[in-house]
Amino acid sequence: MALWSRFLTPADIDDFADNPGLREQLQTLWSERVDGFTQQSITGTPWQVTYSSGITAYLNPLRTDPGTFAASPGIRWEAMPGRIKAYFPNLTNLQRWSLADTGYSDSSQTTTFGRIVQDPCNPNPDQTQSYPPYGPRGWQDEYCEWSITYDDLSKNVDQRKVLRLDFVCENPEYWHTLWNVDPNRVVALYNEVLNYPAGYPAASRNVNKVVTLDDLTLKDPSNPTVPVIDPFTGGPAYNPLNAFNNGPAGSPTTGGVMHLTSTPNTVQTEIGLAGQATLQRNCGNSVPQTLICCAQYGQVHRNSDPHIGQSVNLAVAAGLNVTLANPPGLYLQNPVWPSDAWVKFPATAPANARLQDYFRVLRGAETLNDPNGQPFSGNFYLHYVIEIPADQGFCLSDIQILDQDGSWHPLRGGAQISEWINVQIFPAAYLGTAPGTPLPCVGNQDTYAWPLQLLYRSVWDAAINTSYPTVVGQTMTLASNTVIIPPRVSRGATTPLVLTWFPSGASGTTTLAFVDDNGQPASGVGVTVSDGGTAKYCVPGNTIPSQVNVLRLSVAVDPSATPGVFGIRFSDNDQPNPPVAPAFLTIV
Repeated sequence: MALWSRFLTPADIDDFADNPGLREQLQTLWSERVDGFTQQSITGTPWQVTYSSGITAYLNPLRTDPGTFAASPGIRWEAMPGRIKAYFPNLTNLQRWSLADTGYSDSSQTTTFGRIVQDPCNPNPDQTQSYPPYGPRGWQDEYCEWSITYDDLSKNVDQRKVLRLDFVCENPEYWHTLWNVDPNRVVALYNEVLNYPAGYPAASRNVNKVVTLDDLTLKDPSNPTVPVIDPFTGGPAYNPLNAFNNGPAGSPTTGGVMHLTSTPNTVQTEIGLAGQATLQRNCGNSVPQTLICCAQYGQVHRNSDPHIGQSVNLAVAAGLNVTLANPPGLYLQNPVWPSDAWVKFPATAPANARLQDYFRVLRGAETLNDPNGQPFSGNFYLHYVIEIPADQGFCLSDIQILDQDGSWHPLRGGAQISEWINVQIFPAAYLGTAPGTPLPCVGNQDTYAWPLQLLYRSVWDAAINTSYPTVVGQTMTLASNTVIIPPRVSRGATTPLVLTWFPSGASGTTTLAFVDDNGQPASGVGVTVSDGGTAKYCVPGNTIPSQVNVLRLSVAVDPSATPGVFGIRFSDNDQPNPPVAPAFLTIV
């Protein structure tokens, strides 16, 4: 084969069909960022972790000819959170569905998740924690999240009517990238998707849910009327937990879901997991939970992470190299609809009505072709809904679904449907070589300071100081819903930034340099460190908040500096030759 020209947008979606110039900007920027995620995955985590680098079987086809294409088998898993089933096996189906829908297991919305073993790979009943991930939809951690549109949020949950169910698997990095190119297009898409697209019966169009640029803008927490400014664009920064993408419940005038918000649900995490899973382990790969504990990627008991990891590991063990097929992403599949005997419609419904009659895809593609030009075995859906047109005289709550215990229950939310939904990734496998000697399980070391995330200082200051409660009583900050994408800085400009990092065993003078792919310092780039400190947040892609170090710095770029994407070489006591973290800064 040959090098790929670029990574395509999720589902090869074209959000600038009417503007070729902006389309090219978006596609170029998106491909650049996925290239960075891929390089980060191949680098692994050599700073404070042993046996988690030296990755050779995960490919970056933009930089290395992948060779002979072998197959692209889809890896699928159920959208209903597997950890709820694993940790709370004695709940009734009603309680389990309620937890997945709302975070509460009872209609009074007082009983939430219990405490769970802190480290399921090394169980100790004396060390427990509140059920993570935390956040407005944190527990929906299978790379699929949903929102329930109710008639009236002021009613008790048992008295509300369910009007619409939205399911998404769109990654937050894409929406940040889209915002970087044109915030007004993001606003238009929010309105188009949440207000029922044109062509749907006019009586059912939700013209009350009007989204403005101000609604989606990150605000200064000390003065909520003041927008936070992106230093590169000079325009407002994006708030991923805005009022129309925040939590599992919405109404005809607010709420909803446009992209993933649970902290582990990022495409950067997905690519990193796939890379780590290529490393062979001496624990073997016959038991997914054993392998994930040994390799330390993702979370035990999810439907997704252990299954993805084992599937990738088995492919590499068979002599294949892997990458995510183009377009890389996470994709919803057609629901596996139950038979008519399991669904009961009200008498006012049309004769022979079925749930699938009210299913609509809002974003994504039914299918795309693999590298051999043949259709992939699955769908590339990003967002779909189930809703009843208002002129039919009934709503989703009037539909009853048969439980496995033989009882009928009204359709209460998305959890009942999520058990019929699969999420899928499409790995592309290429002929490779026999894997090397299996590695021991991942261990810990205090060798190098570990750079985690670089952000604009204005965005960091606003995000870390914007807090929100969670159903389990854990306070989170908006910093956990930022994204790991390299900030863009202009030649001739000085840009204030913040670096978060895990400390090593040493502590003292920090040294920091931005370097190219060959490890050479970026020319014409000066770094001034002003101060430090600590903070607690969930590094995007992770599940549980942790204490990190914070370094405030300014980056001055000479007008003649070479543009490109640069990594970072960082130490906190002149540690010799620390590893380079790829894709931390973009000079434009």
